[in-house]
Amino acid sequence: MSGNQQQYIEAPIGQLALWTGMLGPIGAWALHLVYSYSLVPAACAAGLSAMLYLGIPLFIGLSLGCGYFAWRGWELSRELPEPDDPRFEMMQRVRFMALSGLALTAFFTMVIIAQSVPIILQDPCEAAGSIRI
Repeated sequence: MSGNQQQYIEAPIGQLALWTGMLGPIGAWALHLVYSYSLVPAACAAGLSAMLYLGIPLFIGLSLGCGYFAWRGWELSRELPEPDDPRFEMMQRVRFMALSGLALTAFFTMVIIAQSVPIILQDPCEAAGSIRI
């Protein structure tokens, strides 16, 4: 690993990128869930049902964008130093966080897609016909 890569991983921005790659997809799913449920009454009352459809690619992109940070951490941690090297534990932690972030990205992106199926197949405004603001 080059000195530049190690400095990036040890820097606060590198740590933030790792945490974003790991926890960001969970946040994207939670925001999608809140967005999808809370916007239905207002969007339907205003006749802006297209706003419900715009959230789907937005939150899928947000989840995948966070996954990029996890992938970048994985790429930086591919070369593990020798076990007696002082950087070994740090690189194992980076590798664990990056791999966890990639798995969480895949899982929560699929969850967002699964939650979007009812929005795509059934008109949310028709299903929420009895909801009034």
